[in-house]
Amino acid sequence: MGTVYIHIGLPKTATTFLQGKIFPEIENITFFDRDRLHEFFSARGGEGFRSNFLKSPIVWNQAAGTTLRKLASKAIHDNVLISEENISANARFFDFKARRQQDPVVLAHHLARMRAALLREQRFDRVKVLVTIRRQDTWIASRYAQSGLKMEKPSQENFERLAKALINTKAEFHRSAMVINYRYMDDCLREALGKNDVCFLPMESIQSDSALFYRRLVEFFDGNDSFMAAAEREKAIHASNAEGENRWKVRQEDGQENSVRIEMPEQLAAKIMRKFAKSNEVISKRYDLGLDRYGYF
Repeated sequence: MGTVYIHIGLPKTATTFLQGKIFPEIENITFFDRDRLHEFFSARGGEGFRSNFLKSPIVWNQAAGTTLRKLASKAIHDNVLISEENISANARFFDFKARRQQDPVVLAHHLARMRAALLREQRFDRVKVLVTIRRQDTWIASRYAQSGLKMEKPSQENFERLAKALINTKAEFHRSAMVINYRYMDDCLREALGKNDVCFLPMESIQSDSALFYRRLVEFFDGNDSFMAAAEREKAIHASNAEGENRWKVRQEDGQENSVRIEMPEQLAAKIMRKFAKSNEVISKRYDLGLDRYGYF
């Protein structure tokens, strides 16, 4: 039987680069990207792949599980790769009142139920999860810039206010903050799937230590290194909304040029990284990632 590899993001961690340049080049694995997943689930009366993760995990025992098995049955290889970064983080990251939000605990239960649905097909006997991460300070800024199109009046002041609220002790277990507490995310995934079927990789290493990043990616894919030629061609990644170091332009829904720019103040960045330093250090040691080189702690 085969393996289902699932890349769950997070968003803003070079997911577009991986989905467009690396994952399609992997041989002997059928790759289902976000668009193909959405089309397949929607065509069968569903709301799309991601929307199932906003429901009870029991959804995988019902219609979503059947659709997933049908999707997997169309794989032309023994192994399947699914990449959908939006199942790991909220669509409205800074909406503290949103009712339908991601939660690492619920996400882990979803993945466990999904694995059970696939096992019932008796074609796949393993599910492995890849989590790509990023320093929390730059991730928060980049995510705000991306989410700006959903905000009425994005601004530097608004950004700083929301970022401070996010790391407030009282909001520590708000779901928006939990997804960037990487130790907590890892604990949940390991409990549901087992430590040997979870992998964390930092986005920063793609540029600063690509050999490490791709070596770990080969390990995640159980020795399949067929994408390495593509990796050699693609030495750099470029964030679509970055405007140089520590500066981002806020996206606008109508596609027009947006004059709003945000920056991450040094003091706020330091406060954010102190908040997650212990969590980051644990993840670094668990996966031997050397995250201190990138300022995670």
